[in-house]
Amino acid sequence: MKQLTTNIDTRILTYLSIFEEEIPDFLKDYLEIKEMKRLKGIGLFCGCDYTRLFNCRFFYSRFDHSLGVALIIWHFTHDKKQTLAGLLHDVSSPVFSHVVDFLNNDHMTQESTEKSNQEILSNAHELLALLARDQIRLEDVMDYKKYPVADNEKPQLSADRLEYMLSTGYILGHHLTLEEIKTIYQDLTLLTDEHGRTEIGFQTIKTAELFTQNACRAAKIYLSNEDKLALQLLADIMKKMMQDHDVTMEDFYQLTEAEMIALIENSPYHSIYRCFQELEEVKGSDKEMTGKYCVHIDVKKRYVDPLVKNQRISKVSAQAKAWIDEIRFEQRTPYAYIDLEDFRNDH
Repeated sequence: MKQLTTNIDTRILTYLSIFEEEIPDFLKDYLEIKEMKRLKGIGLFCGCDYTRLFNCRFFYSRFDHSLGVALIIWHFTHDKKQTLAGLLHDVSSPVFSHVVDFLNNDHMTQESTEKSNQEILSNAHELLALLARDQIRLEDVMDYKKYPVADNEKPQLSADRLEYMLSTGYILGHHLTLEEIKTIYQDLTLLTDEHGRTEIGFQTIKTAELFTQNACRAAKIYLSNEDKLALQLLADIMKKMMQDHDVTMEDFYQLTEAEMIALIENSPYHSIYRCFQELEEVKGSDKEMTGKYCVHIDVKKRYVDPLVKNQRISKVSAQAKAWIDEIRFEQRTPYAYIDLEDFRNDH
């Protein structure tokens, strides 16, 4: 894949080139608008890049994810409108992404941060000029949810869901290799779902099982006590800073994560943020732990039941159904906690 003026990490280019060997020429100018460039400073993994609880291979941004989604859509549709809608679907992502959903008490749907997407696009002057040049209406790229290849309802497979499951497995979870991702991607095709809509799906049961197993491994990360506590701790730091009038909700949508971290490190909560950075263990409990930093959170379950030929994998593979059911009915200890004071004293 050719290098862009946007200077994408070669490791990320290697990964993205699985989806499409070249970035389409028409797409390149759209990558340069300021709303997309800001996403380079917003991580896909909701602040998990900054704590020892997780071990990311490298920083992977919302920009990278959005480009990946666009390349997948282009690969399957060669439709400029759908591709651009996929590229632009995350322009409203705030710092630490879904952490702000936690701040908004939107743990289950994690959609509160999407509300300003259309407003941002409507006022994106560089974008509007490019669309006018290319004779594309803003309405055709403003909402990717109207294109089922780009986005659809869980547990179906879409470009968005496919990309973040693969990148999570490769970069955050370390349970997917690039060769396995190639195997998965090369088996995909466009199918028709139970309702007559187009959906990305698999040609073979074996490869559908490989994807489903690894998608469930990614889902376990999102459901883990480590993930829930890390996101809530970051949300609580940001809430305190808002209460102190050090930041505003608008700042979350305008700053990069590096800029927000700089503000946190110069705030009264810098020592708590340092604890977040150095965390290596989160404990579980059946009861609330007093005197600890303790959270009790139910979160969105991000499993996928993809089509293989014209049936859901759960209908044709008992093993795949077992993996999916493990996520659907997953039960963790009700509480997760850390001891912030003891942790500070150790460091």
